[in-house]
Amino acid sequence: MQDRAELLKLGGKARQAAHGAPCLPIALADVRSEAHSNLGEFNGFVAAMDAAGPWQPVPLLFARAQPDGPVTAAAWAAIRERILAAIENAGPLDGVFCVLHGAALAEDEDDPEGVLVSGIRRRIGMAPLVVTCDLHANVSHSLAAVPDAFVGYRTNPHVDMRDRGAEAAALLRRILAGERFHVAMRRLPLVPPYGINAYLVEDVLIDAGTRHHHGLLRWVLRGRRLSAHALTHAHPDHQGATREVCESFGVPLWCPAGDCDAMERGATRELLPPSLFNRLLDRLMRGPAHPVARVLREGDEVAGFQVIETPGHTPGHVSFWRERDGVLILGDVLANCHPITQMIGLREPLDRFTLDPARNRASARKVADLHPRLICFGHGPPLRDGDRLRAFVRSLA
Repeated sequence: MQDRAELLKLGGKARQAAHGAPCLPIALADVRSEAHSNLGEFNGFVAAMDAAGPWQPVPLLFARAQPDGPVTAAAWAAIRERILAAIENAGPLDGVFCVLHGAALAEDEDDPEGVLVSGIRRRIGMAPLVVTCDLHANVSHSLAAVPDAFVGYRTNPHVDMRDRGAEAAALLRRILAGERFHVAMRRLPLVPPYGINAYLVEDVLIDAGTRHHHGLLRWVLRGRRLSAHALTHAHPDHQGATREVCESFGVPLWCPAGDCDAMERGATRELLPPSLFNRLLDRLMRGPAHPVARVLREGDEVAGFQVIETPGHTPGHVSFWRERDGVLILGDVLANCHPITQMIGLREPLDRFTLDPARNRASARKVADLHPRLICFGHGPPLRDGDRLRAFVRSLA
């Protein structure tokens, strides 16, 4: 350890995607006070640094919001520039500790944390930079390549935030003493980016994920014109953000006939087999009720697609078929990944989520006979092999 006190910058941007950005100046007394023990890693970091020896902290800024949609461009720019300007104004620094969350999204930037740490690095040179992130952080190559040490939560619920701050302090002390670490990242091919799908067909949005997806959908659809929102079925992982989409874009809801009543009453749990697991799933994902402006039935036209009734998974389940190029938006008649492990591969939906498995199998045979060339699933990546789909359906008992 160096003889003089270390000059360290403390800053943070704990944020899942959110609209606003309340900026909370943090006094050192707040971080050390039991009355402000909810500052997570900051509390643990400062306590561990205090216990390890003399140091000179330079508190900066902590900006936090509840999970929501993307951070506005103006708020993201204000937070970023305030942090970077403060680092420049502080003069030479011995190290920086940065509390990130790792799941931020801004209107004009997909990787805010990566941009922020890259900006910090340009201003501090070779001084050590240690960051903390949530265990579900979206770690980009930029975010992984810049810090000297990277600390992630290990528990959910997050009861170890203070401990992770103390761990970051210990790592920073070791780096200042001359030890060096190497940060590496490897993306494991276990969780494909197709867990829950929605499709934009011309100006109609088909399906809307869970109620937690409304902010992401608003961001993805920004600047686009919608004329309607249609559902393949009213399970909570397909109708969850329906009301928010319809109200945000001022569009009507089109729903399959057999699922309309449950959609309008907010009774989507009735479309799932009764079980404790499904009650919890419905409570977690379900969106509020919303009136249906158009009832979808066999043969109806939606944005150049024909409605195909494919009941079984739910009583009213429909798929969307475009004959001219063989595109089939299948919904949940079949999936191309496992609903729990997310491993890719054709499969039937689990019986625990399907009201009438035998009827759903008949629907699978019905769509296979259409000879689709591109199959778009509710869960799993698209499949450009109609022969493979037909072979799979033939293999079903």
